[in-house]
Amino acid sequence: MEEFYNEYFQYLKLDKHRNGNANCFPVGKIDGLPVVLKTMPLLPMGFHMFIKMPFRNRVLYDDIISTPLDLERFIGDIKQLKFNNLIGRFENKECRLPDFGEFFVDDNLEVTYEECVICYEKTTIKTRCGHPLCIRCESSLVKNNGLGFCPVCRKKLTVLCECECESDDED
Repeated sequence: MEEFYNEYFQYLKLDKHRNGNANCFPVGKIDGLPVVLKTMPLLPMGFHMFIKMPFRNRVLYDDIISTPLDLERFIGDIKQLKFNNLIGRFENKECRLPDFGEFFVDDNLEVTYEECVICYEKTTIKTRCGHPLCIRCESSLVKNNGLGFCPVCRKKLTVLCECECESDDED
């Protein structure tokens, strides 16, 4: 197995045929969500591996791969990822947001999450029209009706994350 990770690492690191462009590997689904696994070279040290949803420009999980051992760990990690609706990202078993429940409820504090209009789970993600809609429910809407419309006001579905700070120029 070690030989596989060494060969795969060298293939991804060399970037012979991609000329600096992203390499895409369809993984299918992780924790029930459709995803795409991509790599971007980070010469000379290795590459950046990240997981995105096919119809979104948002990174849901990522890591820097500098050695074949990092690659083996990353592939092992993605098998155990769980999606966190509240933050809109995958989390591995070592780094999961604890359920803080009502810990931040106070007259002096204002929480930034709301309940998804479909499943009522906590989420920080909203549509452009301002309705809270988690990524799982958005994924189901787009899959089931093809176009994706807001379940509240029926506007074309485009979801934002107010805490989203990644930028993606490789697509």
